[in-house]
Amino acid sequence: MAFTGGFDSDIEWNYRSVPQERAFGGDTVSHATNSGKPRNYPLREKMREFHELLGRRQVDDINSGQQLGYAEAFNSTYEGLRSFANSYPLGNNVRLWTESVVERLIMNRKSAEGVIVIRNGNERVHVKAEKEVILSSGAQGSPKILLLSGIGPTAELDRHNITQIIDLPVGKGYTDHPSIFTYWTIDDPNVTLGDGELETSQVHWLAGLPYDWISFAPAGEKAQEMAKEVLDPTDLGRYAAVGKMQVENFVLYACVDTSTRKNPLQGWPGKRVLSLMHILVDPVSRGTLKLRSTDPADPPVLDPKLLASPVDRLALYENVRETARAIQAIEGLSLAEFGDHSLHDDWSDEAIDIRANRSGGTVLHCSGTCAMGRVVDSEFRVFELERLRVVDSGVMPIPLAAHYQAPCYAIAEQAADMILSSIA
Repeated sequence: MAFTGGFDSDIEWNYRSVPQERAFGGDTVSHATNSGKPRNYPLREKMREFHELLGRRQVDDINSGQQLGYAEAFNSTYEGLRSFANSYPLGNNVRLWTESVVERLIMNRKSAEGVIVIRNGNERVHVKAEKEVILSSGAQGSPKILLLSGIGPTAELDRHNITQIIDLPVGKGYTDHPSIFTYWTIDDPNVTLGDGELETSQVHWLAGLPYDWISFAPAGEKAQEMAKEVLDPTDLGRYAAVGKMQVENFVLYACVDTSTRKNPLQGWPGKRVLSLMHILVDPVSRGTLKLRSTDPADPPVLDPKLLASPVDRLALYENVRETARAIQAIEGLSLAEFGDHSLHDDWSDEAIDIRANRSGGTVLHCSGTCAMGRVVDSEFRVFELERLRVVDSGVMPIPLAAHYQAPCYAIAEQAADMILSSIA
């Protein structure tokens, strides 16, 4: 997983203020793997040229908090492997239940007393909290539990005949990072990954994600000008801050399709393809999360309103056009876009709409549904309620120009310190 932490001014902490008792090179419990070394992909220097053609400077550390430009990417892998929840050592004070769904909170007036859990699909268990209830079910799961428990907007609760405990904007302000892929064929079948057998010398390529560089940049001039016209002063000040980035790009040496299409693109050209990723990391559009029903097993209804703001659409589409010019200008590479031949060399908004419908999606960086300042306070406590906190990406009040693994680690560490201090 990509490991980037975001822009300093978006959040009060940064990588210079986070304690580094066991920092890089020492015996740390967290490991971030440099994406290039020691693998040295064959197209490494060509992709450096791509980012240079975009006018982006190389920065030493993508996690410096000031990462405008391009840098070597970092993955949260160790010795070529990801870590999973089933590998965590559980302390004697931890009990983990799988195959379990939270039905709702147990509330005593405005105090959270525990949760009702449905285990194995039919066993209903009441779990009482000695001190607090902490929801960490993610930006989609935590707001769903709050709504099922009567914590949320009046209209939404009335729609499902749920008795309201407190009126809070739960589920509003939903955000995600929209993305679009473009695909580029290359003549040499030995410089990218594919479905064929790997040569022994290439096996180390799989020790992490197949890319070398990652870059961030501000939105183009047209999007910046439009932002001045449509954003309110507060949002504009944040959007136009010096060093702020709105778009992210990287090139993967493989066929990658993260869209939700039921019918994938036909005719993949085997190994001979590069996947160029375009991500809008600072969207101004805001969506909603609502209940599908009162059944806790039902997923919520999401309306992310991706690219609903003309500022977002223009910023992302300008980036698609800019990168298309740059990738085709790399010296010594003869790249051609893979896909609908009728779209080749057509980079109008209408043509990019078609590409977005075919290869667009999100990178699953959900946030905003239990926003700090609107649903929870600065110590993650739900407003006007006792013994209840939310600790996950849903508390982020604004989208961060980052991959959310790193910020979520920081949120969890900060919340843990606050919780321990409150019960000391």
